[in-house]
Amino acid sequence: MRVVLDTNVYIAALFTPYGVPWRVLELWYEGKYELVISRPVFAELQEVLGRKKFAKRIDPLLRDALLEDLKRFATWARLKAPANVNVRDPKDLMVLGTALGGKARFVVTGDEDLLVLRSLHRVRILPPKEALEVIRGR
Repeated sequence: MRVVLDTNVYIAALFTPYGVPWRVLELWYEGKYELVISRPVFAELQEVLGRKKFAKRIDPLLRDALLEDLKRFATWARLKAPANVNVRDPKDLMVLGTALGGKARFVVTGDEDLLVLRSLHRVRILPPKEALEVIRGR
């Protein structure tokens, strides 16, 4: 199964290792799903992780390892523009476009602007706790 993680999930995972977002990411490392990412999502993640307020709270070795692992092991997708979707934050279109372009089954996010959509063209939009249950097959 293919899954897209929103930037906020990566950040939450790095802030709180062993929390739910961390566990979602860890399941990728365990081979439980295929992680899909695009250049725009990766660029946003790099930019956010480079902010001073986050750099102080995140272990730089863990951050660098994650970015390197994404480069090497994630499935890279080209954006496919979502049709007929209204989003409150235009930046969310790149997450949805990554999911559509990468033929993802779902998007994992903590962003209410995306969660209110619930789904888009057969792509479910789930909070980390629900995604964890789906990945685990519960």
